[in-house]
Amino acid sequence: MAKERAAIHLLFTVIILLVIGRFVLVSSMVHPYADDWSYTVSGMREPLMERLATEYHRWNGRITSNILVLNNPMVLGLERGLPLYRTVPVVMILLTFAGAFALWRALFGARVPLWTGLLVCGCYVVVFLHVMPDPGEGIYWYTGSVTYQLPNALLLFLMAGWLRWQQRDHGVSRWALLGGNMLLTVFIALSNEVHMVLLLLAHVALFIGTRYTKGGWDPVLGAFAVLSFALALIMILAPGNEVRAGQYLERGQLFRSVLYAGLQTGRFIITWVFDPILILAAMAWVAFDRSHEPLSNFRYTFRLPLALSITAVFVVMFLPYWGTGILGQHRTVNVAFFLFFPAWLLSLSAWDRAVGRLRWPQLFKQPSSLGMVLVALFVMCQVWGTGARVNGDLWNDTLADYDRGIRSRYAVIMSAVSRGDSTVQIPAVRPMPTSIRITDEGPDPDHWGNRALARYMGSDALDIVIGGSNVDQ
Repeated sequence: MAKERAAIHLLFTVIILLVIGRFVLVSSMVHPYADDWSYTVSGMREPLMERLATEYHRWNGRITSNILVLNNPMVLGLERGLPLYRTVPVVMILLTFAGAFALWRALFGARVPLWTGLLVCGCYVVVFLHVMPDPGEGIYWYTGSVTYQLPNALLLFLMAGWLRWQQRDHGVSRWALLGGNMLLTVFIALSNEVHMVLLLLAHVALFIGTRYTKGGWDPVLGAFAVLSFALALIMILAPGNEVRAGQYLERGQLFRSVLYAGLQTGRFIITWVFDPILILAAMAWVAFDRSHEPLSNFRYTFRLPLALSITAVFVVMFLPYWGTGILGQHRTVNVAFFLFFPAWLLSLSAWDRAVGRLRWPQLFKQPSSLGMVLVALFVMCQVWGTGARVNGDLWNDTLADYDRGIRSRYAVIMSAVSRGDSTVQIPAVRPMPTSIRITDEGPDPDHWGNRALARYMGSDALDIVIGGSNVDQ
């Protein structure tokens, strides 16, 4: 029996690695675009502290993520920077897995075998990568990934830290745990506005909730609530917020923000819940929960995680509408799904314990049920949504053609710069990969993206025209 279990674990480990490996392969063909170039140029031309001050006064109050985007790997130059740029998606995937495993161990400790926990966390990463609304902005685009997905992953480590604190299972010294939680809180809160608000609400809720569950106030949690409030003030009071907000005329409308955030919350939750991959993931989790009972020591109703997940999604949807009047890019929606997914699984577990096992006691009773559902899940990852797009781009060489096209673009621009040309016309890359959803800056040479690319290549005066009429003919 032990040998059979080990063989099954090895089989699913190989499958998980192969499924995730496709995303690693995609990362080997991505290129910087948009804000990557503008932040890189700024990082190359100005001292870090001066540029941080400029960003704070002229654009936003983000500090930790701005440090990373201004130190984009591309500041090392195209030849050395691009390989490092392409490692970032891999680092994000690994860090997300590590954070999930840290949280898993904090939740379940030794009650679940180590290898089983590793496989569960691997499946979690697989489902997250395949269902997240925009993997391009989530992991492949450097500026988006370090601003949003990096704090997502670090949030898992912070949650694990607070669970250990609540359980008095510090593992390390009390002060080392608190120091780690403080560093994580500072980094996450100053990465972007969404995580700043989420951390503030979470620490306040944790401080108040502990009062009723433990019968007394925890001064440490109170201090972290105050710290989160102070960090929020640093970001909110940044003069650059007004400059950036001035570009959006429909910002700050309470009724409109609440209405549209509510509609988007319902839209995305329905989309996620009925996604075939998430349905199979939910079935696999229920089967695993019935066979391994990892949550046997936890007592909660399905309403609690469900309410928390809906609230988190609403907050994430509300903030862009309040700040800009539009939802804009889906990098923030990626955050919403990141929070919703595990809470949804916890809610299903509680519902199954209270209702499902009474009505359908034979469901998933066979030991093979979990394996069958997992096989169906991995197959679905190949033929549905993001997985199908990744396979199509790899199979049809769309990604390889994109890589060759952008490399050719670099060569043409550098040649034009060396000759001292005033204008360079470049054909658009067609078709563009569907798995990373990147768009060209277009034929306008004054587009800020084209200007930033020209500056990176060494010319402030070069006009870059991408996909102009003369080029496309």
